[in-house]
Amino acid sequence: MSERRGLRTVVVYGNCQAGALWDVVVRPLETAGYTVRFARSYADPRDARPAPSAPELAACVLLLEQIDVEGFPKMEALPAGCPVVRFPSLDTNLLWPFDAINPYDEAVPGRESVRYPYGDRILLRCIERDWDAERTIAYYLDEYADYRVDLPRLAEIERNRLRARDAKADVKMFDAIHDVVAEPLFWSRNHPRASLLATLARRVAAVSARFVPELADREPAADAFDAHVDRVAWTAVPVHPGVAADLGCAWYDPHERYRQFDGTQPTHDEYVRAFVESAIATRELQQRRGLGATLDPFGWKVPLTGPVRQVGTAPGIYPDAFAAPLLRFEVEAAAAVERLTVRAYYPPQHVRAGTVACATGGESAEATVAPGTAFQLTVPMPLRPGERARLVLTCSERLNMFERAESEDSRDLGVLILEILAA
Repeated sequence: MSERRGLRTVVVYGNCQAGALWDVVVRPLETAGYTVRFARSYADPRDARPAPSAPELAACVLLLEQIDVEGFPKMEALPAGCPVVRFPSLDTNLLWPFDAINPYDEAVPGRESVRYPYGDRILLRCIERDWDAERTIAYYLDEYADYRVDLPRLAEIERNRLRARDAKADVKMFDAIHDVVAEPLFWSRNHPRASLLATLARRVAAVSARFVPELADREPAADAFDAHVDRVAWTAVPVHPGVAADLGCAWYDPHERYRQFDGTQPTHDEYVRAFVESAIATRELQQRRGLGATLDPFGWKVPLTGPVRQVGTAPGIYPDAFAAPLLRFEVEAAAAVERLTVRAYYPPQHVRAGTVACATGGESAEATVAPGTAFQLTVPMPLRPGERARLVLTCSERLNMFERAESEDSRDLGVLILEILAA
């Protein structure tokens, strides 16, 4: 029983898409006497909307819960038997198969308004190889055949992912989301266009009307979500023309403009150039400042054992010890060492055997390993105390977990490093 007699609360939980539903569809319930609250599944200090209080949660008559990894964190505070309507996030992997973490999305002096929250693994790979802007851009725009992915296979993975999520939801959206070829539905992989948000709103209202009759027949105006999309479309990411052509997107316009954080609206090619130039400049700044592990997801520590320490960053390693197909770093000896041994695991998700090589100075070792195989490589590395050596580990095969739907990461992965032993 609520402390306030007659209090009826409707709670919406989720990300910015759920926030749009709260604003356009649910908040008008306040005119019917409901208290409407939005509980964020993400941290956003700019959002001034009050979280639901304990009395409001105790008086909840409906929770609209966007499906999230953690789920609504205050479920135990709701009254017994409180109705819950679950709905999915609106996202797609198919139009942006190269999406990746951008380690260079940093506000730097003189360029505070230039931000790129989404990365591109092809561009980032070129930049991490120390290619200059012109070489990187030319490769990306002219050599699509060299790095294209199996889009039909990715499309099937995507359909299975969306169906599996719909199975957990009371509001089904598979039929509205999966066909990104027929019409433009997204500005970036997780920012839907207004028309798709309106579809979600209608379906959420129809299912929820069983518990809150005032939601029956609630039809958002045609432009109801335009303002919301305007607020978030600065994260818009152009679709690669090669991807659009391979998928057969009849709606695709290579000259379409995509709004950015700084107010500019570049085309695809303009966006690529601006992204590359910004990333290279930010990377150089980070290297000068020695920020490494602070801002660069490509620069965490390698799992070293023995009388050596890592010097500087290690582009290509991740906190869980997965290494990208190119890993390089430098070590300094604290005592005399003669050799270095890399013990690693070649993941079973790889579709074929791969060649893994380790090189230091003029010495190298390599092995061909089958998927699901543990292996080790040993190279001579004679060092006296205080001496340094640069090591490079390469893998001929790429395992992009995002494409393979094995995790929510979007990283190029080669092998899992178990231990790097200096002895």
